[in-house]
Amino acid sequence: MPHLFRFLFVHVALGALVGWLFLAILLGFDTGGLWTLISHSSTPLLPLALLAAFFALTFGGAVTASGVLLSAEEGDEPPIGPKRRRRRRRRLMALPSLSPRPAPRPAVAVAGARRRPRIHDMDELHRG
Repeated sequence: MPHLFRFLFVHVALGALVGWLFLAILLGFDTGGLWTLISHSSTPLLPLALLAAFFALTFGGAVTASGVLLSAEEGDEPPIGPKRRRRRRRRLMALPSLSPRPAPRPAVAVAGARRRPRIHDMDELHRG
């Protein structure tokens, strides 16, 4: 059996067992009166089978997904072609630098003036 199929089968089976264990705990503690409702039903096998199937599917999928996501080893990166590598390098070089820059000085508008006001112009504004 190929490694991938064995990996998926083991994780699905493990997830199904965890799901059935969780279902047994729910039914054993009679959470929300679930076991009472099923046991007093005219056909108790149908809800049990549905619950078991869907718990197995849900938990099996969750355990398989977590197994796939956690299976990558550190340093495993997908191969990158030369064009994509150049694009990434250009993008990294285009990032703004994080060095501090001086804050721009606020401009004060003087009526009729086209140049930036100087300190003595400000004194004249306050006097006048």
